[in-house]
Amino acid sequence: MGKISDMGIRRKVTTGCVLLALVLFVSSIIAVFEFRKMDDFVKKVIDDDIADIEQVRSLYDETEAFNDRIMEVLEDDDAQIGSFIRSLDMESRYSSLRHTFATGPARTAVDSITYAFAAYMQVTAEAPTVWPQGTFERREWFYHRLQPVYVELRRYVMALTGITEDSLIASSQSLQGSFHRSIMPSIVAMLIGLAMVALFHFYLNNYLIKPVLGINRGIKSFRQYGKKYDVKVDGFDELHEINDEITNLTEINRNCLSKLKQQS
Repeated sequence: MGKISDMGIRRKVTTGCVLLALVLFVSSIIAVFEFRKMDDFVKKVIDDDIADIEQVRSLYDETEAFNDRIMEVLEDDDAQIGSFIRSLDMESRYSSLRHTFATGPARTAVDSITYAFAAYMQVTAEAPTVWPQGTFERREWFYHRLQPVYVELRRYVMALTGITEDSLIASSQSLQGSFHRSIMPSIVAMLIGLAMVALFHFYLNNYLIKPVLGINRGIKSFRQYGKKYDVKVDGFDELHEINDEITNLTEINRNCLSKLKQQS
């Protein structure tokens, strides 16, 4: 490949434009790819954390509604408490927590919830034998046996809720750092693009604009002051050929003027 100064003007301009377009295109592709990847990652992390929070809160609401229902029927001698307790379908929901929260502080909280729930269900199983004993016995059983166990279970569930919310906050902070890291390649690509623009400007100025301005100044000096045209253009492109032709024409003109002066 020849030197840049040996290329034709059209090829110089075309080469510069192609290089600039290529760099800007690559920069755009990198930016789009990084932002798309970051968007998918953020969506997944946030969705997972929100799903965990909703799961724990839903379980908390169901447990509280179940406990409130027992309290509501304390005065009802005919309440089908045994059927109601057997209809409870939260055991599988509590068991699923182990699959959702498998590591870290959340797993410790889940273990505590599991034991507290087992204790709560064990006390709840006493209801069918307590109910026929009368309202006073039912109240004593509810407030002194069941309610303390429920309060403990609720405390552990609320602790897990706090852990999931803290996890969401931590994820948001982590994602902010990840966003900064992901945007760095785009910034670098943009800076490279700006550097290429500056290089392209130097390219045009040094190999096209500067020679043309030099030729223009040489012609003006020749026409206005009669100075010898001695502009030099590096390379062997069209500008070099034009400069040689102008040099020849000015020499011919100077020779003709010199002969006319001698004849006069």
